[in-house]
Amino acid sequence: MPAASKVDACNAAAAWAGQYCKCRFELDENDLEEEEGDSLGSVSPMSSEAENGKELEDELARMRINGDSSGRNCSEDDKEARVPLPWELLQPVMRVLGHCLLAPLNPAEVRDAAAEAVRVVYARACHDLVAQAILAARSLIELDKSARKAAKAAASAASGQIVAVGTAGSNASSSRPSSKPNTPSKQRKPDTLLVSK
Repeated sequence: MPAASKVDACNAAAAWAGQYCKCRFELDENDLEEEEGDSLGSVSPMSSEAENGKELEDELARMRINGDSSGRNCSEDDKEARVPLPWELLQPVMRVLGHCLLAPLNPAEVRDAAAEAVRVVYARACHDLVAQAILAARSLIELDKSARKAAKAAASAASGQIVAVGTAGSNASSSRPSSKPNTPSKQRKPDTLLVSK
């Protein structure tokens, strides 16, 4: 299937779910808050009780600003125009989105479109309280985040390795010079001679 068709399928799934509110990024915001907390360490000018009280006040203020008791920024006219999401139709859509998101040979544009579509489906499932869809979409989001984190770590490790290979390849005492520093070198098997008796 061509990449453009996969992107179109992901965009159609996102349009079908139709939940373009802020809550589709709530898992990303939680991840950012955890990273900020890890980077700050345990040093905090406020006690834990004061922090909890401050967080509670911020959450209540956010609920009042949005005007919705659930704290989500959705208007009623959006809810009336939505197409129902039965699990019988959503399950194959989630499989297709999972393939577009996690298949290793898909280009980045397909993965990005699938990530956006999964987040929109997740937001819609959270609003409709469809437990199966919430679980499936949340799992795909977490898998996407871990795959992107692993790819970023591999890219940074590979860039460090390329520098090391480039400096090692410049030695004159190297037994086998490489033609390109980015070309992986294959381990050479020892030469064995067949002896007949």
